[in-house]
Amino acid sequence: MKPGPWIPPLVYALATACEIAAARPAVAQSRDEVLGPIVIRSSRIESTADRLPGAASILGEGDIGGGRQQLALDESLAAVPGVFALNRYNFAQDLRIAIRGFGARSNFGIRGIRVFVDDVPATLPDGQSGVDAIDLGATDRIEVLRGPSASLYGTSAGGVLSLYTREGGGLPEAGIAVTAGSHGFLETRARALGGAGFPVDYSVHLSRTTLDGFRQHAASERALLTSKLGYEFGAGAKLSLLLSAVDSPIADDPGGLTAAEVAADRRQASPLNLRFDAGESVSQQKIGAVLEHPVGARGRLRLRNYVVLRDFDNKLPFSAVSLDRFFTGGGVEYRHDADILGRSNRLLLGADVDFQDDDRIRRTNTDGTVVGVTFDQRERVLSTGLFARNEMDLTPDLRFVLGLRYDSVRFDVDDRFLTDGDDSGRISFDELSPSAGLSLRVAPGVHVYGNASYAFETPTTTEFASAAGSGGFNTSLESQTARNLEIGVKGGGETVSYEFALFHIAVDDQLVPFEIPASPGRFAFVNAGKSTHQGVEAAARVSLTPGWSAGAAYTWSDFRFDRFRDQAGTSLDGNRIPGIPEHLLNLDTRFRWTSGAFVAANARFAGGFFADNENVVNVPGYAVLDLRAGYERQAGAWRLGARAGVNNVLDRDYNANVRINAAGGRFFEPAPGRNYYAGISLSYEF
Repeated sequence: MKPGPWIPPLVYALATACEIAAARPAVAQSRDEVLGPIVIRSSRIESTADRLPGAASILGEGDIGGGRQQLALDESLAAVPGVFALNRYNFAQDLRIAIRGFGARSNFGIRGIRVFVDDVPATLPDGQSGVDAIDLGATDRIEVLRGPSASLYGTSAGGVLSLYTREGGGLPEAGIAVTAGSHGFLETRARALGGAGFPVDYSVHLSRTTLDGFRQHAASERALLTSKLGYEFGAGAKLSLLLSAVDSPIADDPGGLTAAEVAADRRQASPLNLRFDAGESVSQQKIGAVLEHPVGARGRLRLRNYVVLRDFDNKLPFSAVSLDRFFTGGGVEYRHDADILGRSNRLLLGADVDFQDDDRIRRTNTDGTVVGVTFDQRERVLSTGLFARNEMDLTPDLRFVLGLRYDSVRFDVDDRFLTDGDDSGRISFDELSPSAGLSLRVAPGVHVYGNASYAFETPTTTEFASAAGSGGFNTSLESQTARNLEIGVKGGGETVSYEFALFHIAVDDQLVPFEIPASPGRFAFVNAGKSTHQGVEAAARVSLTPGWSAGAAYTWSDFRFDRFRDQAGTSLDGNRIPGIPEHLLNLDTRFRWTSGAFVAANARFAGGFFADNENVVNVPGYAVLDLRAGYERQAGAWRLGARAGVNNVLDRDYNANVRINAAGGRFFEPAPGRNYYAGISLSYEF
């Protein structure tokens, strides 16, 4: 076979990989045989990762902890192909995560990706997600579904990110830990977990983190509570109660800099952000419940419910926003396992209802002093979804998956600032999202797959805002839709595991941001006519000895506007979509001795990318090396641990964040140079 244009060579590479994998001698057993099945829970019908007809990754405790500083989620997600994250060091803007390019439009928070914590959504009905309430020190598992997942969860073009809190169930244990580092970093944490011998298990985690920041005006302070209580009724029934809270009274925003300002002083803050004391404060409380109960011999019912309260205050240059949010919802799922015509079949039926109620007030920021009211409206979003998913094993080696979901998302605005007119109104979106996939086992431990799906994203409540600053809706905005085709191969054995995916996504009405020149820090949105996301994702991990492993994750991305005229009427057809590098590579290696000592290294290589739709402002690529080491020792009931690390060992200059389409050339947020951290932990098992 001779490869032709770009898609044929990749298909050729995929076919070659399948042939090589199938021809491998059966020396290594499959992961299912060696380690037991690696189960993906976020696919709603639990499935082993190899049999799922889509790209999926699982990060375990060693990928999340393992001596990492755990300042932000991107430290772990770097090992997942297709995922690009920025903004680790600006807690006023939150982490920016993109999967296959979706989410790159966001200059704060997360868009286009559904986020769940212990099966409870951290994504609002309007599609905006946040991770400021997630405690990585309490997390022992992360699942990443890459690619459109609207048939599973509704508005979601990029994929799904599911985090699971460490559970109790073992002997009672209590522990404390302290970590300190460069730029005023200090983290203290305490935990208690247990439940062995009882139908009740518990896990409680408390942490407090303060950081002065590498840049001027970049201080932050955050306290977290994460708890999980489980009760087993017997016969496979279990109730999980979830309680979490975050209190972040300080999160200063140093702002974006121009290229000239970066060259003059990387540590300075934006003069505007200093003048107006830009930053935010957040307080949030969440309570949730998940009940799983068998129904007869072949059925299983899952019910969930949750309530979130959030108070948010944000100072921007010239304006300030206060938000009181009430966010609640629930869902029901019924799974039935039964043979059909002698074939194993699993059917899932369900419904989700989520409601968001925001009181949003904007005031004038006069050199850091907030006065007056210029905007006052109540925003409500109601999202309802009905879905069905079916998995059938057509043969012992061939699985067919079919999904369908109907969503209705309604936005209501009640304008309470009427001196400039009444901007009250309502907008509704109704979408049907189908998906289909096949997974074929071609050799022990080797699966090839293909899938096709449709997804959509509505604008969020903040993205509906007009460039004029008035209330109500920007009625010119449409929802963004995506049609996805994907093929891939994945598998492995005792010493090697690997995955390869090739995808092509056609996007209509892609949501694109631009900063409002008269209001720095505030963004409005327009729809691009058409765009294309296509690329390659590959990952592999090798473990030749019990204590040593090494991994690599590579992503090639070709994301372009096919038809798009900016607000000035300039054609941007063929331009690259900003915010995503064409090439992304992550390498890591770890070694652990039987004594309990370990060392690890991680290297990230990101190619250059553009910061603007016009493809004029180029963000240079970078390579960053991180090292870490630690030691754990068990002495009777006591466990002592120590860890230390060096980030950016080679002291490279690069940008921790890039503000897309920023006005006035304020695109760049520099990352710190070489920095350090070290910590100790002590726990006791009762």
